[in-house]
Amino acid sequence: MTKVNPKPHETPFVERILQSESVKKAAELLLGEVVHYTDSQSAGFFLVVPEIQLVCFQGEKPQGKLTVKIQNELLVHRQITFSKKGFQAAFPLIYDKEIFGVLELSWKNEPPQGGIDSIESLCLQNSVAIGAVRRFEQARENILKHNEFLSNVLESLAYPLYVIDAHNYTVVMANAAAVLDRLSEHKPCYELIHKRNNQCSTDICPIEEVKKTKKPVKTEYIYYEDGNEKAVEVHAYPIFDSNGRITQVVEYFVDITERKKAEKALKKSEERYRAVVEDQTELICRFLPDGTLTFVNEAYCRYFGKNREDLVGKSFMPLIPEEDREWAERHLSSLNPENPVGTIEHRVFVLGGEIRWQQWTDRALFDEHGQLIGFQSVGRDITERKKMEEEIKNYAKGLEKKVLERTEELMRANQLKSEFLASISHEFRTPLNSILSFAELLLLGIDGPVNAQQKEDLEMIKESGEDLLELVNNLLDLSKIEAGRIELRVEPVDPAEVIDAVTSQLLMKAAEKRLSLTTDIAQDVPPVTADESRLKQIVRNLLENALKFTEEGGVNVGAYYRDGEVVFWVKDTGCGIAEEDQKIIFDKFRQARKGTEKSGGTGLGLSVARELVELHGGRIWVKSEPGKGSTFSFSIPAAS
Repeated sequence: MTKVNPKPHETPFVERILQSESVKKAAELLLGEVVHYTDSQSAGFFLVVPEIQLVCFQGEKPQGKLTVKIQNELLVHRQITFSKKGFQAAFPLIYDKEIFGVLELSWKNEPPQGGIDSIESLCLQNSVAIGAVRRFEQARENILKHNEFLSNVLESLAYPLYVIDAHNYTVVMANAAAVLDRLSEHKPCYELIHKRNNQCSTDICPIEEVKKTKKPVKTEYIYYEDGNEKAVEVHAYPIFDSNGRITQVVEYFVDITERKKAEKALKKSEERYRAVVEDQTELICRFLPDGTLTFVNEAYCRYFGKNREDLVGKSFMPLIPEEDREWAERHLSSLNPENPVGTIEHRVFVLGGEIRWQQWTDRALFDEHGQLIGFQSVGRDITERKKMEEEIKNYAKGLEKKVLERTEELMRANQLKSEFLASISHEFRTPLNSILSFAELLLLGIDGPVNAQQKEDLEMIKESGEDLLELVNNLLDLSKIEAGRIELRVEPVDPAEVIDAVTSQLLMKAAEKRLSLTTDIAQDVPPVTADESRLKQIVRNLLENALKFTEEGGVNVGAYYRDGEVVFWVKDTGCGIAEEDQKIIFDKFRQARKGTEKSGGTGLGLSVARELVELHGGRIWVKSEPGKGSTFSFSIPAAS
């Protein structure tokens, strides 16, 4: 309990408290009884109520020791003492189990019999009344604080606020933002606020609407000030009395002139945008992250055969077949602020259950915090394109099938051709060898001497037979290679031995054409992994080809090592090969178109050489220039 210093009841604060009728009655009742039981010679009383700072005393002021004791020790029973100065008694005033005051009395002589018990009884009876003083003051303080808070709130509002009498429409109060010059005159609201000479019509008056509905009302109206249009938004709230009748209306005003201008500009912009969107033949829509449509243009409605009301507010996902829906959802979820745009193709159901194809370009929309708020999409029908793609795909499949079938036919025909050539060539070799043998015997004169003319004829027979035998051997080799029946017996082979062996066999042919035939083999050439007979055949084919197309000069052959392989080369001083012919001379039955007219040939030698080189895991190439000769080279892997 708070300690207080005694103050006489004549203080202004006590006088103000005692103005309350309930407090006055309680105090008079209690103090009157005290006087009644006090000695008329020198009676005194001392009343302390700390919560309301009510301190009263009469006559000689008591010492107050018992009051302090009760306050400090929270004693709930009366305290009595005797001293030389007289008799003193203190009674705690208790309300709701709480000591809120103390009544202390003093007598010079002993008090009347039964007086103390009567006073204690009166204290108990009147504690309720005195407690009301405490509650009243607390409530009053709370109301004052609340009123001060509300006043501060109203004055701090940036919007004009008025309290208007609901019966005569006069303004009874306004905040600082209202700035009313004649408010003290209690003018009608339509004069002070709306600058009108007559009352507003009932259909636009917010007060009338509040009185009719007994609910808050919001309305807008337009007025002109200095020739400029002003727009205001009015908020009106009813104030009821204890009987539920509307006595006052609180109105506050928000100037929405700039907002209205912005809304008009936005509306015009939207109308232009909507006109552009509605005129498009493409399908345009907007939808929320869950697929709910918020806008569709006329083309969208026509495409699906539905009204805009049947589409907006509903999800478009049911329009997509279930097998395409998951793909569409994954596509939309993949869009983000860094990559907000994406394109997708999927099928949709249209009116009548028909399924058509669409292509959509979707743009994800995000707020300033990067949160997804929706999508804007532009789509078009691609059904005809899809049908065409399907037809092309089916045609390609059919064409591929026909190509495979034709390829198989050609492969079978090629195989039959190879088998036929192999068979015919084999049949040719036996009689051809006999012809060559008998021609050789006749040239040797074993069967008798031949004259010069006969010898010349026999030489022509032998030369033609050898050319034919070469052709037959090449055909046999090609047929075996194509049939996959040729087998290589690979082993380490010395390149120098191969070159020397082949050149020794062709020295006579070079001499007949008065051509030089030389070798140039590097000293560090290692052995190669090859079939020796086939390697000799390759070198022979290249040398014979060089000798055939060289009319003067000579032919040089050699080999060198490079990067794990041995490169064989044959260089001649012949007519050379044009660049366009260098691409075809290794093909079967193909020859250079210039420089080969006199030499003839079937065009199989180089083809057989290439096939054999590739069987060994090597490669063959040529460098040539018309009129400057040619250099043929091929590589064979070196033996490990």
